[in-house]
Amino acid sequence: MKFFLLLIFLCSCQPKSQIQVIQGKVFGSTFVIKYFGKPHPGLEEVILDYFEKFNQEFSTYQKETVISRFNHLKANEEIKVSTRFIALYKKTLKLYLDSQKKFDPTIGPLIKLYGFNSSKRIDPPSKKEIEKTLKKVGYQYIRHRDGNLAKKVDGVELNFNSVAPGFAADELSEILLRRKIKNFMVDIGGEIVLKGYRHPSSKSSWIIGIEKPLKNQRKVRLRIALKDKAIATSGSYRQFLRFKDLKVSHILDPTTGLPAPDRVVSVTVIAPSGFLADGWATILMTMGPKGFKYAQSYDLGVFMMLEENGRIREMMNESFKKYLKDQ
Repeated sequence: MKFFLLLIFLCSCQPKSQIQVIQGKVFGSTFVIKYFGKPHPGLEEVILDYFEKFNQEFSTYQKETVISRFNHLKANEEIKVSTRFIALYKKTLKLYLDSQKKFDPTIGPLIKLYGFNSSKRIDPPSKKEIEKTLKKVGYQYIRHRDGNLAKKVDGVELNFNSVAPGFAADELSEILLRRKIKNFMVDIGGEIVLKGYRHPSSKSSWIIGIEKPLKNQRKVRLRIALKDKAIATSGSYRQFLRFKDLKVSHILDPTTGLPAPDRVVSVTVIAPSGFLADGWATILMTMGPKGFKYAQSYDLGVFMMLEENGRIREMMNESFKKYLKDQ
């Protein structure tokens, strides 16, 4: 789960009676949906029902969900899953291959090894422990056949938490579009999908603020104007694990089993979909500046902040610069 590094600015001149808001808690965080126009009776119930059914499939914190049942299977045991589950599996498999395996939803055993779910470890894992755990990490250990999933070795797990908010935001966007809602924002835990305008009558784009990497303050560093795009930020300075005097990023590199480089403070990605923005923000945290060549290939806007000698260095590509609003 990402942290909030994005702020949404609404035009104060927009009549409040035209702004409809649905909000609540989900995925251990919050969600906010804002759309313009008349209220849609029953929409809030549809959204809450969507989240409930989503959790029944993908929550790793509940024992009886589909994904938890898969994670408890032994090697070669199969489980029948929904078409949506297979769709997310295939999307993450493509991201796994496109990112040179830097994105890997089978990373669960590594997460447990480091103690991110319990924080009971005193020392970081040893090289031997990491190497042993990596033998259970990788999409090569997952088999898909006729709507069924199985693992090839014991101990392999699936965990879609890093892209669940973006994927869900995309699906909720489709629900809104089917109801003829054209101008809206879906924000799930800071993963944001934007459609249409924030101020339809003046055709004003949505304005998103990107915060400075400050621990105890919230100050805007950049403002960008977006329409029909998604944006997500991943960062390390507000979420980390500490072993005695050693601080490590909460984002792990599934190819090495090691934490993402601590000099990468945050990565913001603008993409065509919430899923891609969410996924690539995580991937680029592990790749660092070398990841810009991948961003270029996929037409992603990227803004990266790095810590060097106690100072913050900023990098952004041309695809990101075109969305900058006058500061």
